[in-house]
Amino acid sequence: MIALDDLKPSVRPQDRLGYVYHTVFTRPTDGQQFHYIGQHLGKRLDKRYSGSGLLLRRIIKKYGRAGNTRLRILSWEASQDDLNATEKFFIMIAKRLHKKYCLNLEYGGAEGTRSAITRAKISATKRGRSFTPEHRAALSAARKGRRFGPLSAEHRAKIAAVRTGTTRSEVTKAKLRAANLGRRLSAEHRAAISAGLRARLR
Repeated sequence: MIALDDLKPSVRPQDRLGYVYHTVFTRPTDGQQFHYIGQHLGKRLDKRYSGSGLLLRRIIKKYGRAGNTRLRILSWEASQDDLNATEKFFIMIAKRLHKKYCLNLEYGGAEGTRSAITRAKISATKRGRSFTPEHRAALSAARKGRRFGPLSAEHRAKIAAVRTGTTRSEVTKAKLRAANLGRRLSAEHRAAISAGLRARLR
């Protein structure tokens, strides 16, 4: 899979927000390769990081050091929009090229939502799982002082201020179009989008 940085001007190190990567895991028993596309924040390559996908973590845990894990940077990006669009673009390609050996459950993008099938898979893996009292106490301590639920008006205003004036490049628009081409939204999804837009226009 060709890297976008081979085709376009590379983002200057000082302007980097993060990178989109391609992880290849080779199964030691038969040499079968599995592929995962993801994004990671940082101005430099994190050599300790190999990916955060559920299936990728599971297969690495199963075979450990016996398997061969290689990570390659596909593109450095300067904004979250560009990271999301580039990740979606490469996941679409990986799914078409590698089919069942592509470990991505979603089509990417930090703002993406999980499909019903993906939610069912995650639910099945967690069913019957129990935490020790020590683990529950640690989770409770980590959440103390944090607010959950709808964002406050102040928080929304800060997010809006950060995004005001930002425009998507033609490259980003092209990637988003390619990633969403042929994608059909369910009636529930369309209704949710409509309700959200109505609420914003009030």
